[in-house]
Amino acid sequence: MSDKPQQQVEEQAVIELHQVDTGDIMKVKQVLDETVIASLLDTCKLTENGYWSNVKLILMATACFFASVAQFAPVPFPESRPLLGVCGSIYFILSGVLQWILVTVDVDAIAIMNPIKGESKKLRIRTSFPRYTEFFTLIIEYEDRKQRETDEKNKEFLPFVEQTWSVGKIFDVDGYFDAVGFDAAVAGVYQRFKNKKFDNKKEGKKND
Repeated sequence: MSDKPQQQVEEQAVIELHQVDTGDIMKVKQVLDETVIASLLDTCKLTENGYWSNVKLILMATACFFASVAQFAPVPFPESRPLLGVCGSIYFILSGVLQWILVTVDVDAIAIMNPIKGESKKLRIRTSFPRYTEFFTLIIEYEDRKQRETDEKNKEFLPFVEQTWSVGKIFDVDGYFDAVGFDAAVAGVYQRFKNKKFDNKKEGKKND
């Protein structure tokens, strides 16, 4: 029996490396954010809570509907002024509500995960990649807005874990992304959270 079929299967199984222009900050953060979420869902077996995502989709779809009515309604101008006013006002209000959610609910969160088995609090996944820096930070904490507001007022903080990486250790000089290594690193951060090995806010960030 020929070894060629087996050899072809092995060649096809080679992982295709993802190359990114590391000078494009938005693209780099997008790739890292997507990998963080994929790692938590696939490797760590968490499930995403889509409540706010669904709310935002409904708001955007409704706003687009009223914008379409204002644009394509078969009513001649100036008779269409009341219709345009109503549609424009509703679009403005819905856009404002959506912006409010982005500013006060999402903030820097890239995902909300359902509670770990045996717990009741959802998880808030946050990332930070400031401009003009090489460091990407992942923070996993409990999603409890009322508790967070109380703790911030009392100068206390909810349990969290934080990890910072240099982009130079995630991408090589040609921009090839170490997806497997980063996936394992994210899983390690989640394991710390799951094992209650929380960070101390006063200790600052842990660099890797």
